[in-house]
Amino acid sequence: MSEMDRQRFEDLKEAYALNALPEEERRWFESYLARHPELRREVEELRSISALLSLAPEEQEPPEELRRRVLAAVEAEAPGRRARRPSPAERARGLFAGRGPLVAAAALLFAGLLSWNVFLQAELGKLQQANQSLREQAAREIPLRATDGMRQVEAKVVSVGGEKAVLVAENMPPAPEGKAMQIWVIKHGEPLPAGLFRPRPDEEAVAAVIERPLEGAEAVAITVEPEGGSPRPTSAPVMTAKV
Repeated sequence: MSEMDRQRFEDLKEAYALNALPEEERRWFESYLARHPELRREVEELRSISALLSLAPEEQEPPEELRRRVLAAVEAEAPGRRARRPSPAERARGLFAGRGPLVAAAALLFAGLLSWNVFLQAELGKLQQANQSLREQAAREIPLRATDGMRQVEAKVVSVGGEKAVLVAENMPPAPEGKAMQIWVIKHGEPLPAGLFRPRPDEEAVAAVIERPLEGAEAVAITVEPEGGSPRPTSAPVMTAKV
């Protein structure tokens, strides 16, 4: 494991957990992860935290605002209006000193991209802080037991305080056509629907938020159900765990 590759892994892991990597970097990251399986636990924890963060989304400025500002800058220049030719001294002040609509629009686009970059950095920062916080809280991990058809799957439930929980699974095969995996929380012997997810063939790991608190539950189970989900299980569990 070269020091340079390990540093690249460290730089990319939070963005990978947020599904924010470009395709080429995602392929490199997953190839590196396949060669170093000892790092999978770290990535699983970040995926769990990323899913937990999604339970409390924050309002963000809509992208439409950036479009509106760009169009306003372009329309500010009346059609047919000729800009005064700048003097050599004015031109010498720099390439970004022009006052045409394209320059104004480009400046706003640059500002928008910069704002988006700042937003992503803030999201990564939150993920890193949440990762540290989760480590300090010693989140509870509950392994799931698979049936014969799912023996290759490694799955667990990560629970924080009994209220928020995430299912994390590796090597889970895709659901059959028209089907989905449904999570159930068993309370007082009653299976309660707690979320749906569909593993993709190109995913090595999947994380799904458990949409019911585990406090007071006896078990968690996963069944294969129709794509839209079922009010009650229609098939035998493929994975189970005692809580």
